[in-house]
Amino acid sequence: MSLNPSSDLIECRGCHHLKPRSEITTKGKYTRKRTGQVLHYYLCSPCAKIKRDAAKTGNPTWIWVQSSYRSHKRRSKPILADITVINKMALDLLGKRCPCCLRRKLVFGAFEKMVENSATIDIIDPKLPSTNDNIQVICNTCNRDKSRRNMVEWTEEEQNQVTVNSPSYTNKAAVFVDLDTALHNPEAVKAQVAEAIRKALLRRAV
Repeated sequence: MSLNPSSDLIECRGCHHLKPRSEITTKGKYTRKRTGQVLHYYLCSPCAKIKRDAAKTGNPTWIWVQSSYRSHKRRSKPILADITVINKMALDLLGKRCPCCLRRKLVFGAFEKMVENSATIDIIDPKLPSTNDNIQVICNTCNRDKSRRNMVEWTEEEQNQVTVNSPSYTNKAAVFVDLDTALHNPEAVKAQVAEAIRKALLRRAV
């Protein structure tokens, strides 16, 4: 991990944020697999606590949260949110389904071993900083489908893509719209489409 001598800041290996020396509580060593080089690492107080708690309880959140922070940093999209906030989100979702699709049971593990239901950190509105109130934990499939859109844009586009003639009740919501209703009461049509999507998601979650 890096040390900034001009400001006396040390990079925490967990959250990858630069922290003052006074907030660093753990120092250790690790070996790079490719080169065999032995390096020191540092953990700030919150990261050290999360790691200790994970070791005691056996939950996988520590591996997941630090690999997620590392991945975002490598892509030049560092997470600014407090690591304890994201870890709590992960703990609350252990053994549960993705809050977006309600279909896939979230899996928390190393970011390098991603599958469709892997838990990921999503920035709710990509145009805003990744602070505590602008992040959520969703499955990898929903995250990739949402892409660079915010939640409102994504939801509206998903509703617009609902087919009106598909008999499939597994992957699509079937909506039959009366022409007079569509012309004179478009809000009712929107409500009908939204209800069809909700029922389709519930069927997929079973």
